[in-house]
Amino acid sequence: MPNVKYNKGKVIEVILEYIFSQNEKCTSMPFEKLYSEIVKYVSSNHKKIKMPAFSQARKIIISELELPKGTRLTSKVVYNVIKNNYYNNEKIEDVLLNEYSLSVYCDTPIICTVKLSSVEQLDIIAKNRSKQNKKSVEWGRINLMQNLLSKIKKKNKNILAVIPEFNRMIYLNKDGKIDKSTKNFNPLCDTFCVFIKNNEDGRAFVEKIKKSPHSLTEIMRE
Repeated sequence: MPNVKYNKGKVIEVILEYIFSQNEKCTSMPFEKLYSEIVKYVSSNHKKIKMPAFSQARKIIISELELPKGTRLTSKVVYNVIKNNYYNNEKIEDVLLNEYSLSVYCDTPIICTVKLSSVEQLDIIAKNRSKQNKKSVEWGRINLMQNLLSKIKKKNKNILAVIPEFNRMIYLNKDGKIDKSTKNFNPLCDTFCVFIKNNEDGRAFVEKIKKSPHSLTEIMRE
């Protein structure tokens, strides 16, 4: 299908997600094989994202990762570029400006916090999920957090956003910059921040939560 237009930002995003979940394990296979594994992963976990054929994906990756002309595209090259360069401070700014849409809500939102199970309990769930899906522990942790965030967001139309209270995937060194030497990361946290529209329905939803404080976290048993 030559006329299909792919969302380059989303394509790169899921490639990053998969490579981070696999860590250095993915560098031992040919890149074409690695890409086929990424496509399988996307078809199971991000069904709405269309992935291009390898030849087109190759061009997107070389362009988006700004690889030097003539660079031989291997799994190790892609892994090293992503780990060392893609999420430096300048790139983060580019991602925020170019890869994400912005919606402005013209009122002060109501901010609530949702207390989850302990990180230790969540880690048991994540590890079981990893084992069941034959994936890495990092994948299980990311998948669990994404799943919980998405489910809470869908609980009510007045919820504007749900975000982790903090992000353990980003480690800063003593200079306040992302530590590129970090080999393992843990995205688990035990509290989410929920931003709710400050209107009549939104306030009614907040009051309902107050009366049943565990109503949002019940989704963990769904």
